[in-house]
Amino acid sequence: MGWTKFAVGEGVAKTVSSLSGKLIGTTGGSLAMSALAGTVIGAIQCLSGFMGFLAGQRVGTKLTALFPDLRSVRWAIMFGLMASIFGTVWSIYTFTLGADIGIRTLLIMGSIIPGAILDRIFWREKMTAPQILGILVFLVAAWAMLDFPSLGTIASLPIWVPAVLVITFTQSINEALSRAASVKLDHWVNNFWVGGTTVLSCLSVILLLAVFSDKLTLNPTPIFVAGAMLTGIIVVPMIAFKLLSYKGGGTIAMKKIIMQGTYLITAVLAGIVVYHEPLTMGKGVGTGLFFVSVALTQGGKIWGAKHEPSGALSAK
Repeated sequence: MGWTKFAVGEGVAKTVSSLSGKLIGTTGGSLAMSALAGTVIGAIQCLSGFMGFLAGQRVGTKLTALFPDLRSVRWAIMFGLMASIFGTVWSIYTFTLGADIGIRTLLIMGSIIPGAILDRIFWREKMTAPQILGILVFLVAAWAMLDFPSLGTIASLPIWVPAVLVITFTQSINEALSRAASVKLDHWVNNFWVGGTTVLSCLSVILLLAVFSDKLTLNPTPIFVAGAMLTGIIVVPMIAFKLLSYKGGGTIAMKKIIMQGTYLITAVLAGIVVYHEPLTMGKGVGTGLFFVSVALTQGGKIWGAKHEPSGALSAK
């Protein structure tokens, strides 16, 4: 199973992205600075997509046109809009609010819950008993990750917790958009349109904040710029690892276990080592329960799942 190394690589790339995201969030210190970082990230993604497209044309590979058709581009822009606002600007801002990398990672993975609900509503997919049990196990994992809060203390959880849950729910919407689109774009072209949309939407956020706020300041320090550039650059190999893992024979379900498991474990450890986040028993329990949850929710798909279309709109 040579494809597994690419799944592991994608998980590690996501962790690096989280580390640089926390660097941006803590040094930026505001929603406007998060939007500025999103502008840099989107510009790098758009430029890399365009350069990859041109390079492919020069070597004679069969690539889709930069503007294949209005429908494909429209869906890419819709995905980019959601991903840029919630997956980039708001995602970085959760670190400004003090998000713990490990806990944040698990909570975002909770998108499987609203995602399953959307599948049931729009695609009439029935949920099996093991899947329901897997969702319940995931909720226990999240409870453990948050260090077993009692019902009386849930309301006093840090503000970044509900802020992260916004990403959890919007990510499931983005996945539903990708499924509804059924569009196959070359990943370089996809990067171009998603990155370009990210630039425009992030600049719009800055403009709106400038109009409605009298205290808007943008002070990009060298560390902030370096973090933003690293986050933008890491998107390219992240997508490459995703495509290579499927091309090498990986299934959606098996890849999900390996990639997300790698992402969660390395994110927890990296947060502890790099940012001195607390090592708690809850993090250990939550990480272990995560694997049980994924195994239950995937069920029989683990060995027989179909490959995800390589052109799926999943750049972020």
